Amino acid sequence: MTKAPTISMGTQLVTGREKILAQKSFLVELSNRYGQKGAMDHLEYFLSSEDSLKKNPHLLLIGNKEQGQRHIIAQDAIGALLIYEYRFLGIGTGIFSTDDTTGRRTLIAPPESRILIARLAAEALMKRGARVVMKTLLELASEDQVEVPNASTVRKDWIYATRHRPIPSYLQLETSMDATLAKIGQRTRSNMRYYRRRAEAQLGCFFVAKAEISHDDFKAFNLECAYAVPDERAAWRYEVVAQVPGMFLCGIKGSDGRWLSIIGGRRYHDMVEIDWQMNRADLPAYSLSTVMRSYFIEHEISLGTKKMYIEGGTPHAMQFSFAMEDVRDIVVVRGSWLLPILRVLSKRLLPETNFLSQILAEPEMSWQPWRSV
Repeated sequence: MTKAPTISMGTQLVTGREKILAQKSFLVELSNRYGQKGAMDHLEYFLSSEDSLKKNPHLLLIGNKEQGQRHIIAQDAIGALLIYEYRFLGIGTGIFSTDDTTGRRTLIAPPESRILIARLAAEALMKRGARVVMKTLLELASEDQVEVPNASTVRKDWIYATRHRPIPSYLQLETSMDATLAKIGQRTRSNMRYYRRRAEAQLGCFFVAKAEISHDDFKAFNLECAYAVPDERAAWRYEVVAQVPGMFLCGIKGSDGRWLSIIGGRRYHDMVEIDWQMNRADLPAYSLSTVMRSYFIEHEISLGTKKMYIEGGTPHAMQFSFAMEDVRDIVVVRGSWLLPILRVLSKRLLPETNFLSQILAEPEMSWQPWRSV
Protein backbone atom coordinates (compact mmCIF):
# COMPACT_ATOMS: atom_id res chain seq x y z
CA MET A 1 0.00 0.00 0.00
CA THR A 2 1.35 3.42 -0.97
CA LYS A 3 1.83 5.73 1.97
CA ALA A 4 -0.17 8.93 1.74
CA PRO A 5 1.98 12.07 1.44
CA THR A 6 2.42 14.19 4.55
CA ILE A 7 0.60 17.53 4.25
CA SER A 8 1.64 20.67 6.13
CA MET A 9 1.17 24.39 5.77
CA GLY A 10 3.64 26.11 3.46
CA THR A 11 4.22 29.53 1.98
CA GLN A 12 5.42 31.20 -1.18
CA LEU A 13 6.67 34.80 -1.32
CA VAL A 14 6.00 36.75 -4.52
CA THR A 15 7.99 39.99 -4.74
CA GLY A 16 7.62 42.92 -7.14
CA ARG A 17 4.71 44.68 -8.81
CA GLU A 18 4.73 42.78 -12.11
CA LYS A 19 4.94 39.36 -10.46
CA ILE A 20 2.13 40.24 -8.05
CA LEU A 21 -0.06 41.58 -10.86
CA ALA A 22 0.45 38.28 -12.69
CA GLN A 23 -1.46 36.65 -9.80
CA LYS A 24 -4.40 39.08 -10.00
CA SER A 25 -6.94 36.71 -11.60
CA PHE A 26 -6.27 34.08 -8.96
CA LEU A 27 -6.43 36.64 -6.13
CA VAL A 28 -9.75 37.99 -7.38
CA GLU A 29 -11.14 34.44 -7.53
CA LEU A 30 -9.81 33.70 -4.04
CA SER A 31 -11.35 36.85 -2.56
CA ASN A 32 -14.71 36.10 -4.22
CA ARG A 33 -14.55 32.56 -2.82
CA TYR A 34 -14.30 33.84 0.75
CA GLY A 35 -16.89 36.61 0.49
CA GLN A 36 -14.30 39.40 0.16
CA LYS A 37 -15.50 40.71 -3.19
CA GLY A 38 -13.53 43.66 -4.51
CA ALA A 39 -10.54 43.16 -2.23
CA MET A 40 -8.15 42.49 -5.12
CA ASP A 41 -10.06 43.93 -8.10
CA HIS A 42 -7.96 47.09 -8.37
CA LEU A 43 -4.43 45.88 -7.65
CA GLU A 44 -3.02 48.10 -10.44
CA TYR A 45 -4.35 51.19 -8.70
CA PHE A 46 -2.87 50.47 -5.29
CA LEU A 47 0.44 49.10 -6.57
CA SER A 48 1.01 52.26 -8.62
CA SER A 49 0.13 54.81 -5.93
CA GLU A 50 2.74 57.35 -4.84
CA ASP A 51 2.98 55.80 -1.40
CA SER A 52 3.36 52.20 -2.57
CA LEU A 53 6.08 53.13 -5.08
CA LYS A 54 8.28 54.12 -2.13
CA LYS A 55 8.13 50.55 -0.81
CA ASN A 56 8.75 46.97 -1.96
CA PRO A 57 5.45 45.08 -2.43
CA HIS A 58 5.25 41.44 -1.36
CA LEU A 59 2.50 38.87 -1.73
CA LEU A 60 2.68 35.98 0.72
CA LEU A 61 0.68 32.92 -0.31
CA ILE A 62 -0.22 30.31 2.32
CA GLY A 63 -1.49 26.82 1.62
CA ASN A 64 -0.96 23.07 1.86
CA LYS A 65 2.49 21.72 1.01
CA GLU A 66 3.20 18.06 0.42
CA GLN A 67 6.26 16.39 1.87
CA GLY A 68 9.34 17.18 -0.21
CA GLN A 69 7.88 20.36 -1.69
CA ARG A 70 9.99 23.47 -1.17
CA HIS A 71 7.17 25.94 -1.85
CA ILE A 72 3.44 25.73 -2.33
CA ILE A 73 2.00 26.10 -5.82
CA ALA A 74 0.39 29.53 -6.07
CA GLN A 75 -2.94 28.21 -7.38
CA ASP A 76 -3.16 25.87 -4.36
CA ALA A 77 -3.03 28.75 -1.86
CA ILE A 78 -5.88 29.05 0.62
CA GLY A 79 -4.79 32.44 1.94
CA ALA A 80 -2.87 35.52 0.82
CA LEU A 81 -1.37 38.61 2.45
CA LEU A 82 -0.43 41.76 0.52
CA ILE A 83 2.20 43.68 2.45
CA TYR A 84 4.89 46.29 1.78
CA GLU A 85 8.50 46.63 2.95
CA TYR A 86 9.76 50.10 3.78
CA ARG A 87 12.89 51.24 1.95
CA PHE A 88 15.61 53.62 3.06
CA LEU A 89 17.90 55.02 0.35
CA GLY A 90 16.45 52.37 -1.95
CA ILE A 91 17.34 49.47 0.36
CA GLY A 92 14.83 47.20 2.09
CA THR A 93 14.65 47.76 5.85
CA GLY A 94 13.02 44.52 6.96
CA ILE A 95 10.07 46.57 8.25
CA PHE A 96 6.82 45.30 6.73
CA SER A 97 3.37 46.86 6.93
CA THR A 98 0.02 46.51 5.19
CA ASP A 99 -1.22 49.71 3.56
CA ASP A 100 -4.95 49.61 4.36
CA THR A 101 -6.01 50.65 7.86
CA THR A 102 -9.49 49.15 7.25
CA GLY A 103 -8.04 45.68 6.61
CA ARG A 104 -10.39 45.03 3.67
CA ARG A 105 -7.71 44.50 1.02
CA THR A 106 -4.78 43.09 2.98
CA LEU A 107 -5.58 39.50 4.00
CA ILE A 108 -7.56 37.00 1.94
CA ALA A 109 -8.53 33.91 3.93
CA PRO A 110 -11.47 31.70 4.93
CA PRO A 111 -13.59 33.46 7.60
CA GLU A 112 -12.93 30.74 10.18
CA SER A 113 -9.15 30.79 9.59
CA ARG A 114 -8.28 34.48 9.24
CA ILE A 115 -6.38 34.80 12.51
CA LEU A 116 -4.51 31.54 11.87
CA ILE A 117 -3.53 32.62 8.33
CA ALA A 118 -2.49 36.04 9.65
CA ARG A 119 -0.22 34.42 12.23
CA LEU A 120 1.26 32.02 9.70
CA ALA A 121 2.00 34.93 7.37
CA ALA A 122 3.69 36.94 10.13
CA GLU A 123 5.77 33.97 11.19
CA ALA A 124 6.85 33.24 7.61
CA LEU A 125 8.06 36.83 7.14
CA MET A 126 9.90 36.82 10.48
CA LYS A 127 11.66 33.57 9.57
CA ARG A 128 12.75 35.27 6.36
CA GLY A 129 14.51 37.95 8.38
CA ALA A 130 11.83 40.63 8.92
CA ARG A 131 12.46 43.00 11.81
CA VAL A 132 8.87 44.21 12.08
CA VAL A 133 5.63 42.88 10.64
CA MET A 134 2.50 45.01 11.08
CA LYS A 135 -0.80 44.05 9.54
CA THR A 136 -4.41 45.07 9.81
CA LEU A 137 -7.27 42.72 9.01
CA LEU A 138 -11.03 42.73 9.17
CA GLU A 139 -11.95 40.74 12.24
CA LEU A 140 -14.54 38.17 11.29
CA ALA A 141 -13.59 35.74 14.08
CA SER A 142 -13.95 36.27 17.82
CA GLU A 143 -11.16 37.92 19.80
CA ASP A 144 -10.28 34.79 21.73
CA GLN A 145 -9.13 33.16 18.47
CA VAL A 146 -6.12 35.48 18.33
CA GLU A 147 -4.40 32.96 20.58
CA VAL A 148 -4.17 29.82 18.45
CA PRO A 149 -4.92 26.76 20.66
CA ASN A 150 -1.91 24.68 19.54
CA ALA A 151 0.57 27.57 19.65
CA SER A 152 2.98 26.03 22.13
CA THR A 153 6.50 27.01 21.08
CA VAL A 154 7.46 30.33 22.69
CA ARG A 155 9.78 32.58 20.65
CA LYS A 156 11.32 34.83 23.30
CA ASP A 157 13.32 36.62 20.61
CA TRP A 158 10.07 37.86 19.01
CA ILE A 159 7.46 40.00 20.75
CA TYR A 160 4.03 40.93 19.53
CA ALA A 161 1.07 43.12 20.42
CA THR A 162 -2.46 43.27 19.11
CA ARG A 163 -5.39 45.63 19.41
CA HIS A 164 -9.00 45.76 18.32
CA ARG A 165 -10.61 48.81 16.66
CA PRO A 166 -14.20 49.44 15.60
CA ILE A 167 -14.28 51.67 12.49
CA PRO A 168 -17.04 53.44 10.51
CA SER A 169 -16.79 51.39 7.31
CA TYR A 170 -19.44 52.18 4.71
CA LEU A 171 -22.76 53.90 4.06
CA GLN A 172 -25.57 51.48 3.27
CA LEU A 173 -27.46 52.75 0.24
CA GLU A 174 -31.18 52.00 0.10
CA THR A 175 -33.44 51.79 -2.95
CA SER A 176 -34.25 55.52 -2.89
CA MET A 177 -32.55 58.78 -1.92
CA ASP A 178 -35.18 59.54 0.72
CA ALA A 179 -34.78 56.12 2.34
CA THR A 180 -30.98 56.52 2.39
CA LEU A 181 -31.10 60.04 3.81
CA ALA A 182 -33.56 58.91 6.48
CA LYS A 183 -30.69 56.98 8.13
CA ILE A 184 -28.36 59.99 8.14
CA GLY A 185 -28.33 62.51 10.99
CA GLN A 186 -30.87 65.34 10.76
CA ARG A 187 -28.24 68.08 10.50
CA THR A 188 -26.31 66.31 7.72
CA ARG A 189 -29.53 65.49 5.89
CA SER A 190 -30.67 69.11 6.06
CA ASN A 191 -27.27 70.40 4.89
CA MET A 192 -27.26 68.10 1.88
CA ARG A 193 -30.65 69.36 0.75
CA TYR A 194 -30.04 73.03 1.58
CA TYR A 195 -26.62 73.39 -0.07
CA ARG A 196 -27.68 71.45 -3.15
CA ARG A 197 -30.75 73.69 -3.69
CA ARG A 198 -28.60 76.77 -3.11
CA ALA A 199 -25.90 75.66 -5.59
CA GLU A 200 -28.54 74.87 -8.21
CA ALA A 201 -30.28 78.22 -7.75
CA GLN A 202 -27.20 80.45 -7.56
CA LEU A 203 -24.54 78.55 -9.55
CA GLY A 204 -26.70 76.63 -11.99
CA CYS A 205 -25.12 73.47 -10.61
CA PHE A 206 -25.67 70.12 -12.38
CA PHE A 207 -24.24 66.60 -12.12
CA VAL A 208 -22.02 64.96 -14.77
CA ALA A 209 -21.95 61.16 -14.41
CA LYS A 210 -18.94 60.71 -16.69
CA ALA A 211 -16.56 63.64 -16.43
CA GLU A 212 -14.74 64.37 -19.69
CA ILE A 213 -11.79 66.66 -19.10
CA SER A 214 -8.37 66.97 -20.72
CA HIS A 215 -5.17 66.14 -18.87
CA ASP A 216 -4.07 69.79 -18.84
CA ASP A 217 -7.46 71.06 -17.67
CA PHE A 218 -7.52 68.44 -14.90
CA LYS A 219 -4.12 69.56 -13.61
CA ALA A 220 -5.22 73.21 -13.83
CA PHE A 221 -8.42 72.44 -11.90
CA ASN A 222 -6.38 70.73 -9.19
CA LEU A 223 -4.52 74.00 -8.59
CA GLU A 224 -7.85 75.81 -8.12
CA CYS A 225 -8.93 73.39 -5.40
CA ALA A 226 -8.64 73.34 -1.65
CA TYR A 227 -5.91 70.90 -0.60
CA ALA A 228 -4.39 70.79 -4.09
CA VAL A 229 -2.00 67.87 -4.57
CA PRO A 230 1.40 68.03 -6.33
CA ASP A 231 1.32 67.95 -10.15
CA GLU A 232 2.78 64.44 -10.22
CA ARG A 233 -0.01 63.05 -8.06
CA ALA A 234 -2.68 64.90 -10.04
CA ALA A 235 -1.24 63.41 -13.25
CA TRP A 236 -1.33 59.90 -11.74
CA ARG A 237 -4.95 60.36 -10.64
CA TYR A 238 -5.93 61.29 -14.17
CA GLU A 239 -3.96 58.59 -15.95
CA VAL A 240 -4.86 55.68 -13.68
CA VAL A 241 -8.59 56.15 -14.34
CA ALA A 242 -8.06 55.23 -17.99
CA GLN A 243 -5.74 52.34 -17.13
CA VAL A 244 -7.73 50.43 -14.48
CA PRO A 245 -11.14 48.88 -15.29
CA GLY A 246 -13.88 49.99 -12.91
CA MET A 247 -12.40 53.41 -12.18
CA PHE A 248 -14.33 56.58 -12.99
CA LEU A 249 -14.47 60.37 -12.80
CA CYS A 250 -17.70 62.24 -12.13
CA GLY A 251 -18.38 65.79 -11.06
CA ILE A 252 -20.57 68.87 -10.88
CA LYS A 253 -20.43 71.94 -13.11
CA GLY A 254 -21.84 75.44 -12.87
CA SER A 255 -23.96 77.14 -15.53
CA ASP A 256 -20.78 78.78 -16.88
CA GLY A 257 -19.39 75.32 -17.73
CA ARG A 258 -16.63 75.41 -15.12
CA TRP A 259 -16.01 72.42 -12.91
CA LEU A 260 -17.00 72.90 -9.28
CA SER A 261 -16.08 69.47 -7.90
CA ILE A 262 -14.70 66.19 -9.26
CA ILE A 263 -14.69 62.75 -7.64
CA GLY A 264 -12.43 59.84 -8.56
CA GLY A 265 -13.33 56.33 -7.47
CA ARG A 266 -13.86 52.65 -8.21
CA ARG A 267 -16.96 50.51 -8.74
CA TYR A 268 -16.97 46.76 -8.10
CA HIS A 269 -19.87 44.34 -7.74
CA ASP A 270 -22.61 46.30 -5.89
CA MET A 271 -20.15 48.62 -4.13
CA VAL A 272 -18.47 51.94 -4.86
CA GLU A 273 -15.46 53.60 -3.26
CA ILE A 274 -14.55 57.28 -3.36
CA ASP A 275 -10.76 57.55 -3.58
CA TRP A 276 -10.49 61.34 -3.63
CA GLN A 277 -12.55 64.49 -4.12
CA MET A 278 -11.43 67.88 -5.51
CA ASN A 279 -13.47 71.01 -4.72
CA ARG A 280 -12.91 74.56 -5.95
CA ALA A 281 -11.42 76.67 -3.15
CA ASP A 282 -12.99 80.01 -4.09
CA LEU A 283 -16.59 79.09 -3.18
CA PRO A 284 -16.44 78.01 0.48
CA ALA A 285 -19.92 79.31 1.28
CA TYR A 286 -21.48 76.72 -1.05
CA SER A 287 -20.09 73.62 0.70
CA LEU A 288 -19.30 71.99 -2.64
CA SER A 289 -18.12 68.79 -0.95
CA THR A 290 -21.59 68.28 0.53
CA VAL A 291 -23.33 69.16 -2.75
CA MET A 292 -21.15 66.72 -4.69
CA ARG A 293 -21.83 63.88 -2.29
CA SER A 294 -25.58 64.50 -2.46
CA TYR A 295 -25.53 64.12 -6.25
CA PHE A 296 -23.12 61.21 -6.09
CA ILE A 297 -25.18 59.18 -3.59
CA GLU A 298 -28.32 59.76 -5.65
CA HIS A 299 -26.53 58.61 -8.81
CA GLU A 300 -25.15 55.45 -7.17
CA ILE A 301 -28.60 54.54 -5.89
CA SER A 302 -29.89 54.79 -9.46
CA LEU A 303 -27.17 52.30 -10.51
CA GLY A 304 -28.22 49.82 -7.82
CA THR A 305 -25.13 50.31 -5.65
CA LYS A 306 -25.58 48.96 -2.10
CA LYS A 307 -22.49 50.14 -0.22
CA MET A 308 -20.44 53.35 -0.45
CA TYR A 309 -16.91 53.40 0.98
CA ILE A 310 -14.57 56.37 1.28
CA GLU A 311 -10.87 55.49 1.02
CA GLY A 312 -9.10 56.77 4.13
CA GLY A 313 -12.40 57.60 5.83
CA THR A 314 -14.00 61.02 6.08
CA PRO A 315 -14.15 63.77 8.74
CA HIS A 316 -17.64 64.65 7.43
CA ALA A 317 -20.48 64.16 9.91
CA MET A 318 -22.00 61.53 7.64
CA GLN A 319 -19.41 59.07 9.03
CA PHE A 320 -21.66 58.69 12.09
CA SER A 321 -24.22 57.02 9.80
CA PHE A 322 -21.71 54.48 8.46
CA ALA A 323 -21.98 50.78 9.34
CA MET A 324 -19.36 49.75 11.90
CA GLU A 325 -16.88 46.92 11.33
CA ASP A 326 -14.27 45.37 13.61
CA VAL A 327 -10.60 45.61 12.70
CA ARG A 328 -7.54 44.04 14.34
CA ASP A 329 -3.97 45.30 14.21
CA ILE A 330 -1.18 42.78 14.86
CA VAL A 331 2.47 43.83 15.23
CA VAL A 332 5.45 41.46 15.58
CA VAL A 333 8.92 42.81 16.44
CA ARG A 334 12.25 40.98 16.49
CA GLY A 335 13.21 41.49 20.15
CA SER A 336 12.08 43.89 22.87
CA TRP A 337 15.42 45.75 22.60
CA LEU A 338 14.44 46.89 19.08
CA LEU A 339 11.15 48.49 20.09
CA PRO A 340 12.49 51.74 21.64
CA ILE A 341 14.89 52.18 18.70
CA LEU A 342 12.02 51.78 16.23
CA ARG A 343 9.94 54.34 18.11
CA VAL A 344 12.70 56.94 17.81
CA LEU A 345 13.48 56.17 14.18
CA SER A 346 9.83 56.16 13.09
CA LYS A 347 9.31 59.61 14.63
CA ARG A 348 12.30 60.97 12.72
CA LEU A 349 11.79 59.21 9.39
CA LEU A 350 8.01 58.81 9.06
CA PRO A 351 5.26 61.47 9.02
CA GLU A 352 3.05 61.86 12.10
CA THR A 353 0.12 60.43 10.14
CA ASN A 354 1.96 57.17 9.40
CA PHE A 355 -0.06 54.30 10.84
CA LEU A 356 2.90 52.07 11.74
CA SER A 357 4.57 54.92 13.60
CA GLN A 358 1.38 55.56 15.55
CA ILE A 359 1.03 51.92 16.57
CA LEU A 360 4.65 51.61 17.72
CA ALA A 361 4.14 54.69 19.90
CA GLU A 362 0.79 53.50 21.28
CA PRO A 363 1.23 53.28 25.09
CA GLU A 364 -1.66 50.87 25.61
CA MET A 365 -0.23 48.14 23.39
CA SER A 366 0.62 45.13 25.57
CA TRP A 367 3.74 43.33 24.30
CA GLN A 368 4.41 39.63 24.98
CA PRO A 369 6.53 36.75 23.61
CA TRP A 370 5.37 35.22 20.33
CA ARG A 371 3.99 31.68 20.34
CA SER A 372 4.67 29.81 17.12
CA VAL A 373 1.77 28.23 15.26
